[in-house]
Amino acid sequence: MTTSKKPKVSIIIPVYGVEEYLPQCLDSILGQTYDNLEVILIDDESPDNCPQMCDDYAKKDKRVKVIHKKNGGQGVARNVGIDKCKGEYIVFVDSDDFIEKDAIELMLERSIKDNSDMVLCDSLKVFDDLPSKNQDGLGEATLKKGSLRQKDRILASLSPWGKLYKRELFANPANRYPASIWYEDYALIPKILSEANFVSYVNKPLYCYRVRQGSTMNNKNYQRNMEIITASDKLLGYFEQDGTYDEFKDELEYLVAYHVITSAVQRIFLSGFHKDLAKELYDYVANKFPDFRKNHYVIRHRKESLHWRILTNLLFNRLFWLTFLFVRTKKVFNK
Repeated sequence: MTTSKKPKVSIIIPVYGVEEYLPQCLDSILGQTYDNLEVILIDDESPDNCPQMCDDYAKKDKRVKVIHKKNGGQGVARNVGIDKCKGEYIVFVDSDDFIEKDAIELMLERSIKDNSDMVLCDSLKVFDDLPSKNQDGLGEATLKKGSLRQKDRILASLSPWGKLYKRELFANPANRYPASIWYEDYALIPKILSEANFVSYVNKPLYCYRVRQGSTMNNKNYQRNMEIITASDKLLGYFEQDGTYDEFKDELEYLVAYHVITSAVQRIFLSGFHKDLAKELYDYVANKFPDFRKNHYVIRHRKESLHWRILTNLLFNRLFWLTFLFVRTKKVFNK
């Protein structure tokens, strides 16, 4: 296939405060076995040497384009990239992560073979001071709209990365990240998954996700976890506006329950015993979905995960102090 016939893939990378990791990220992308790339670096007013590093890479490789903008967060930066990109496909990469050298080639091949709108791959967790760890597989499946598994797809990995998207999925201006809130991926990605006519999966860890203390979700500003309420409202609002809320109600109920309880409540307790905040989050789920305990996804997850069964049992009984001790104890033993 000649370069002129190869579909262009736009790789969008928000950049902020990662000068230690940026070279590995960009080198992994520019060294891909698939070369018809447009690499868009969104400098989100990074306070370190990243802006100059981005410009230097653009001088060395004509595929690299740099946009310098005022700080607005990762979601807004990705939106800028979506609006500016020219590729037929879009891939998001975080600037402290990196990808395997054949990641784009393998995902694009799968998309073309299946005529799929999205391709998902597995990922590898990379720790600065610990061995790497495989993420759980997404499940070997090609999901076709209208099939029995179709609704389950919105429960797949909600990170923007580790996916290849046809650009058409973002043609609707409403398909953009909400501005300036945490959990912006959780607010948008299920909607994108629901709109894809065909989703494929590559059973290989092609994306390397770095876990570090300074990253957004490890930030000690625990109060920002409350923004998951705003993100949940936006997520539910998308489906209500599309008229698909009733179709996906069970899946949305589980998504909200799982992410509010597992993500936000645990992160808040990891920073201290903030009972009032945890209670507000749990009450949000209980008020929004009074029967969420009966949700078949919740029941299945409780059977499959001892951790989640203990966590939810404690929260169901509003035993917040014991929940706090459980979360903190698990952190100690996981070190």
